[in-house]
Amino acid sequence: MPESDITLPLFPLPHCVLLPGALLPVHVFERRYRLMTQQVLEQLPGGRRIATALLVEGHESLAETSQAPIHPVVCVSQIVEHAALPDGRYNLILAGLWRARVIDEDQRGPFRMARVRRMVPSVQGFNRRAVEVLTDIQQVLADAIDCGVLERRLIYWITDKSSFCEQFVDLLAYHVLPQDEPELKQAVLEEGDIQQRAAILTDRIRQMVEDRRGIVEDGEPPAAWPPAGRDN
Repeated sequence: MPESDITLPLFPLPHCVLLPGALLPVHVFERRYRLMTQQVLEQLPGGRRIATALLVEGHESLAETSQAPIHPVVCVSQIVEHAALPDGRYNLILAGLWRARVIDEDQRGPFRMARVRRMVPSVQGFNRRAVEVLTDIQQVLADAIDCGVLERRLIYWITDKSSFCEQFVDLLAYHVLPQDEPELKQAVLEEGDIQQRAAILTDRIRQMVEDRRGIVEDGEPPAAWPPAGRDN
């Protein structure tokens, strides 16, 4: 086994993608995943890692089985907060750590296990590529803020996060891309190149800007931002 490969519990999720650096609240109620959570929590605090995966759309009928197909790139996450409920269920907060590709699975146990291989970041630190990516994003964010798609405080966040280009792009994609477009977030997760990842993000934000401008030009009041249940 290559040194970069590790074996982790696999937690398939429908319609939900976790990205590195982001936080995801999860309610665990299925028996197999309650057992998975119990075993993971028994590890040392420095561990407690699982791999979250997006179920392939159109296979919802298999969601409760071990055969439900998943996308091959997952987010390795860590349980950073947990609450055990009296009936055995759990409320968790998962923190996304890094991208990984599923090499193979073991489906013989009560829950799925996966051998995963970490994807190496394409930008580490603040360099020329980071400057190019952040310059493009800053312009599209300025347009989005001017027409009310995003809040102005995001434009200042760039200054604080510019030395963490990979994390910034992932966090922005996680919070800004629509929740009902998990396949788009999965595309961001699977893209290993930071510039291509940023292009997916900025193209969708530009489309959101044009959609908002069209609403304003038609004389309709723009929808409130962020949408209900969201805090960007």
